[in-house]
Amino acid sequence: MGHDATVVINMDAVDQIRKDPEFGNKVYDACCKVGRNKPVSISSGAYNSAAVAVDCHHADWHQVMIIGGVVQLSVMLVQTGNKMKQMMMFSLEL
Repeated sequence: MGHDATVVINMDAVDQIRKDPEFGNKVYDACCKVGRNKPVSISSGAYNSAAVAVDCHHADWHQVMIIGGVVQLSVMLVQTGNKMKQMMMFSLEL
């Protein structure tokens, strides 16, 4: 049980991420702050959006995400679980 988080990593930034000793703490902070329809950018090196914490949800929920975009991250999220069904879409300028 517990909770799961979805984090999207910008592959152009992986070299900066590898060299960033604080990146783990930044991911932790972003996962604690992420909310529905409110993703949180994670910086590393010269990248303001080296990664994006997209969602945090209970592990009992099932969800499908379609993620794409270069300048704008578009996310389609479908969740089901315990009498709950919802679908949402949102975008984040990178």
